[in-house]
Amino acid sequence: MEYTFYSPKEMLERVEKELDEIPNSDLFNNPKYQKLTEEWCASMFAVGYEKFISPCKAAVNESKENTEADFFIKTEGNLIPFQLTEVQAKDRKRGKEYKENPDGFKSYTPAKANKNAHEWIFEGIEKKYKKRYAGAEELNLVVYVNFEVSMLNYDELLNYLEEFKGKFRSIWLITNTHICSFFSQTEIGEICGWGEVRSISEYYV
Repeated sequence: MEYTFYSPKEMLERVEKELDEIPNSDLFNNPKYQKLTEEWCASMFAVGYEKFISPCKAAVNESKENTEADFFIKTEGNLIPFQLTEVQAKDRKRGKEYKENPDGFKSYTPAKANKNAHEWIFEGIEKKYKKRYAGAEELNLVVYVNFEVSMLNYDELLNYLEEFKGKFRSIWLITNTHICSFFSQTEIGEICGWGEVRSISEYYV
């Protein structure tokens, strides 16, 4: 299977240009845009990976056969598969929100997110692990944390997620602005603490 690889910056710029043309009410309710949203997550991850670990290129997996990986990161000498999963505020129905209000609204508060973030992230990883993917211990899991929350304490979160050590080859969290990793194998690299991928102000340029 041939994959189309892009530089992280090129992929992110291309994806965000496409996203700008799609109303949120369509984006989060039409399954045909799922790969595009996955590509945004992959490109944000790749930008962070390149910034803190190694030059790389990224490709979304569009194969109907090799479905274990959602995207790949290619570095010098390595092709690394990643699975994606998203964690939202529990009980949030984003598609319904945007359908009822195209500008969107938040059905939760930052304070609630701060209080429950560790639990929601744990449950998101656990749900992915329980799918029992073949060779899951060789896959790298990227969790897109999609809710408002103050920056979580990395060491506390590391301890909270200890149960998943060895269950995946590595676990990564990304937000709209930051990235970090847990239990990563040496050859993949790691970010032990929160690294800023880009500032929130860049969304309003």
